[in-house]
Amino acid sequence: MPSQDSPILRLPIEITGIITSSFTQSDLKNLRLTCLSLSKQVQPRLSRVFLSANPLNVSVFRAIADHDRFRHGVSEIVWDDARLDVARRALDHDLLSNLPDEELVHDMLATVPEWFYLAYRDNVRVARNRRGLDADTTESKARAAELQDMLPLCESWSIYQGLLRQQHEVIASGADIEAFRYGLERFPSLRSVRVTPAAHGWLFQPLYRTPMIRQFPRGFNYAIPRGWPVKGVEPVEPTPGARHWHQQEHKDRWRGVCAAMHELAQIKAHRVEELIIDAHGLGTGLDCRIFDSPDSPEYYDLITFLRQWPQLRRLDLDLHVEGQPVYKWPSFRSGYLRSALSQAAEGLEHISLGIDGGKSEWYWYDMDNPLMSSEERMRQHVPLAQIFPHEKWTRLRHFGLSGLWVTTEDLLMLLAALPQTLKSVELSFLWFLGPRSIVNYRSLVYGMRALEWCTRPAAQQPRVCIGVQHDPLHEIEGRRLWVAKEVNDCIYHGGENPFTLLGGHMVAFGVGHLVDAFDSSYTRPWLTTEQYAEQGIYKPLPAPGGPPTWLEFAL
Repeated sequence: MPSQDSPILRLPIEITGIITSSFTQSDLKNLRLTCLSLSKQVQPRLSRVFLSANPLNVSVFRAIADHDRFRHGVSEIVWDDARLDVARRALDHDLLSNLPDEELVHDMLATVPEWFYLAYRDNVRVARNRRGLDADTTESKARAAELQDMLPLCESWSIYQGLLRQQHEVIASGADIEAFRYGLERFPSLRSVRVTPAAHGWLFQPLYRTPMIRQFPRGFNYAIPRGWPVKGVEPVEPTPGARHWHQQEHKDRWRGVCAAMHELAQIKAHRVEELIIDAHGLGTGLDCRIFDSPDSPEYYDLITFLRQWPQLRRLDLDLHVEGQPVYKWPSFRSGYLRSALSQAAEGLEHISLGIDGGKSEWYWYDMDNPLMSSEERMRQHVPLAQIFPHEKWTRLRHFGLSGLWVTTEDLLMLLAALPQTLKSVELSFLWFLGPRSIVNYRSLVYGMRALEWCTRPAAQQPRVCIGVQHDPLHEIEGRRLWVAKEVNDCIYHGGENPFTLLGGHMVAFGVGHLVDAFDSSYTRPWLTTEQYAEQGIYKPLPAPGGPPTWLEFAL
């Protein structure tokens, strides 16, 4: 605790503000608790508020909205649309085999549902898998300690049941929707609305520490909710047409998204500039069949919001597309997606479209599948001009595309047509229609080198970043290999193409950086296992002759 003579207390308030501007909310809270003087000088920053179908999240949200000072600083609402449930996440039932104590487990399952037990065990496995060979850090030690202190299964289930009851009460009363409506009117600085199913992240590693999650008792292990259907885990019926979307039970799975779009379309007082529907790499998104026809209220709400807010600057749209390849992408060919995007203001500066490009459905449509003719492959192609009304966006600064099936020529034509205001391009997990030995990221980068971008002054050349799967054998959700420096060197300075000749989708070690979307501390260069061990990133490797690592198999 600093004394009254402490130098930090003698600093001008402006200097103290500069020093604490980079502090996290937790650091600010701890600093304010040290003494009365600092608690007065250092004020908490409440630029982001959280909302979900949980009474604590709702009450904290409304308390901030009612606070005459804090409400003016709120610029972003994050709606956690991942509702707790009992059967949304498919789990590996083989986990019930070879149990260490069958009698003990049998007794537990008499009071705890099997699905919750499987989720309890699966969480631990996933947490250890995400850590992998990583060396101990302060953060990893804290997570390991929480695993050691994990609550017993029955106690976790009892807490989970209480949370379910609270959630049902909020949904029945619509308190979260009413709070969102209230916030749109009470937050004069509000600029961004983000709806996501990823807030809970992974066990003891949430993406957002919402009031609900912060209140969890230490060691609470529960079925991590996702809310929206996850590709390859909980499939959506791939029937063409919009009749499933019109079923309320189906739409309720996207309750937060639908409610947010409706309120944004109805309320006239807000000044929202960003709408972000963010799956955060979880293989899900808003059901794309909302664009099968113009008859759904949700489609009308979306186009109404886009049409009536000329100040809109950013739109991120992640879509769930399970079943679309079977019917040749009807939701994208209908023209209603393009029609909706065309309602966005001409001042739009940031557009990002992603689809859940998981692998479970893609195998049959693999571009090298000998059972498919070239004509069959090309029938999967939806011209990007049928999706993006790029001619309207004369002030665009960022363009993002993830998971779509494209041809190199079509993508290059779209990029060439984007305005000169463009500053950044982000491409990830694209599927190229054509033989992979010819059509791939390697050929795309060479094609981008031929664009007129190279003739622009250096300050006006768009920065390009490409994200690819880094581990074909053990993919970890949210973890990607991003290649930026080497791509831009190749495009603008004649450097070597970072994508290898073998397949054209992989990069050599030493190129790019691994980034984990759920862990801000996880950023590292793409190196071999041995190099990671030498740099202290991995634990010491086993002695020669031990089991090979997945990297050795890949090589």
